[in-house]
Amino acid sequence: MSRKKPLKSTSLGSKVKCVLFQELMDNVPDVIYFKDKKGKLIYVNKAHARGLGLEPGQVSGKSDFDFFPRERAMMMAKDDRMVMEKGKPIIDKVERATRPDGVDNYVSTTKVPRFDEKGRIIGLIGITRDITHRQQLEALRRQGEKMKKQLESLREIDRLKTDFISVVSHELRTPLAIAKEAVTLALDGVKGELNPSQKNILQKAKDSTERLNKIIEELLEISRIEKGKIRLCYSLINIKDLVKELIEHFNRIALEKRIILSCKFFNRHLNIFVDAERLTQILINLIDNALKFTEEGGSVQVEVKIFEDKVRFGVIDTGVGISKQDQQKIFDRFLQISNTAAGKNRGIGLGLSIVKELLKIINGDIWVDSVPGVGSKFYFTIPRLYTANVLNKDNRSKINDLIKKGFALYLLNVKIIRYKEFQSILGRRNQRLLNRIIKLIEQVLKELCNTEDCRLFISDFKEGECGVIFVASHPAQASRLAGSLKARLGRFLQKSGMNNIFFNIGLIDFPTESFKGFAQNVPANIRMQKINIGANKRRNTRFIYRGQIEILHPQFGSNDGKGIDISIGGLCFTSDKRMPTDSKLVVRLKIPTRKKNLELVGRVAWISEAEPKNHFKKQYKVGIEFSGLSKADKKDLAKFLKSIRA
Repeated sequence: MSRKKPLKSTSLGSKVKCVLFQELMDNVPDVIYFKDKKGKLIYVNKAHARGLGLEPGQVSGKSDFDFFPRERAMMMAKDDRMVMEKGKPIIDKVERATRPDGVDNYVSTTKVPRFDEKGRIIGLIGITRDITHRQQLEALRRQGEKMKKQLESLREIDRLKTDFISVVSHELRTPLAIAKEAVTLALDGVKGELNPSQKNILQKAKDSTERLNKIIEELLEISRIEKGKIRLCYSLINIKDLVKELIEHFNRIALEKRIILSCKFFNRHLNIFVDAERLTQILINLIDNALKFTEEGGSVQVEVKIFEDKVRFGVIDTGVGISKQDQQKIFDRFLQISNTAAGKNRGIGLGLSIVKELLKIINGDIWVDSVPGVGSKFYFTIPRLYTANVLNKDNRSKINDLIKKGFALYLLNVKIIRYKEFQSILGRRNQRLLNRIIKLIEQVLKELCNTEDCRLFISDFKEGECGVIFVASHPAQASRLAGSLKARLGRFLQKSGMNNIFFNIGLIDFPTESFKGFAQNVPANIRMQKINIGANKRRNTRFIYRGQIEILHPQFGSNDGKGIDISIGGLCFTSDKRMPTDSKLVVRLKIPTRKKNLELVGRVAWISEAEPKNHFKKQYKVGIEFSGLSKADKKDLAKFLKSIRA
């Protein structure tokens, strides 16, 4: 029996090596090539040939001068000669190159000499890798580091500027106060009677010190905002009372300029949680500006409107107006856009920027509608609800049942002012303190109310507040309860030695007279101060709607908008048009159940800037309320909303 001769291991190994080498050359993405001493390409891989738009066999026997511009080919040939003459490799040489197809890129090239069996150089082996992406990333990294350093420098400059303004302003306050006091004493005749000419001079000096004092206060305020040192102290205030006081304050100035100053209110009282000092500061600034830029015989009106989750304030004047170009930058710092005499004396251009920053802090928005020569309308909104503790399903059902039965509910809220500052002092006592407050509320309720089964306690130990929803026979009974609780809390704190802890006690009734009409229909969506019954902020349930809509506006004509959400009562959408508040418009919706588009009439209730899609065009969020819908329109709209919900 004959045996086959075994294969020689050297022969098998050579075949495997050839196969592996060919696989490497065919599949590696880098350009690999072999050259002889004359610079002729004797072998290239597929990546090299593909870059030239050829097959490997079409490249062999040619040189770089056959494929690249002469200048580029000469540079490559120079590197080849250096490697083959000196026998020293070139490792990872990075350079910018132009491919034969005309595309510029960055490459990393390595060239090593190739030797024969006797150690003589017979050519070279080259590997070229496209590193364009790596270079781009490295350039971006360097640019990012540079920008980071620049940003840090700007922040440091901004911090120094803020500190400088703060220090200088504080240093100016004392001598200014002394000067003002001296002028006031002289005007009052403390040092003797003055003639009319002397009084006139001193009055001008007093006016100038007051104007300078206002500038200093604005500088200090902007400094506090930049440092994040603005403190908010929320309390339950009556909006009507606050606005009326401000109108009385500005009446003298209005009368001197023969300007009609008035206010337009809603029909009912509204108590909301807000920082009264900051809200007053915002309104004073806007009313003061309106009076300054309104000519004699004009009018300024302050209006307040209530929405489901917001209160909107408007300061409307018949003054000089603001151009569209200036409206985009009116809230910038240190900017004065008016050339009138009033504008030149109004300060250093910080008032409106402070207003905007304060509204940001209290989660409000501000915008302006104005026509030059006609007047300006400054609107801002603040949250009607300071916080919203979402009730669980069982508690929500209890409240809804009470409303359906026709009970008048009252929310008594107790909040510890600056609670976080006292947490470190109280330690674990903060929870015991709140528990004690709840017990005091229970005692007062037991004494003054007999509806024990209709009470719902809510507490938030994290925020330092607690409250109770209860039924009372009359508003006076609820007021007595709040007064009694206030007195008992005062005695409790005095007895406990906690003189540095302050409380705000708020009492709100629901439903109010104007709400009773719809309370029976949609109790699940009702929202009370500090309490959210249901997940929605609007009176009507909202549904997400991202469809395209057509807007017909008398000022802007027909234009497209992008929906955000929709309800039976209104629509929210984005637009590149800044539509005046309270202006009428028509919305066209394509409804599957109708052959024709549904046309809904509405008015612009609010508008705010939206995140821009690009840096060149502003986008606005617009909220509209439907009005005057026919029964058929309401029916079709309801079907449409049902289809969205499904």
